[in-house]
Amino acid sequence: MALLTSQVAGSGLDYGVAAADAGGDSGVLTGKEVLMVHNASGAQRTVTLANVALSNHGEDTNVVKTVEDGKTLLLPLRNKGRFADPDNNDQASWTYDSATSVTVALIQVP
Repeated sequence: MALLTSQVAGSGLDYGVAAADAGGDSGVLTGKEVLMVHNASGAQRTVTLANVALSNHGEDTNVVKTVEDGKTLLLPLRNKGRFADPDNNDQASWTYDSATSVTVALIQVP
């Protein structure tokens, strides 16, 4: 599992991306992050964000999102209390059904 460093959003949209790790990735949350996942695999991919607390609806479920081939998913991670593990330096973690040809970035927005 790779720990991504949050990049602060600037005036442009040119962010450094990393290859998705087959074991999943993680990043420290401040409550201002957006997870960017780009899929160039030739097939649909699934990203699963690990839940560490109940949702606003009282559900204890992971968030599962689909990324179509050739598309980019922007997933806001504003709910720090739900996704950031306080026992692990406020890190959130997520996995992929396959990391082949998937790139990711963790972006901090104002």
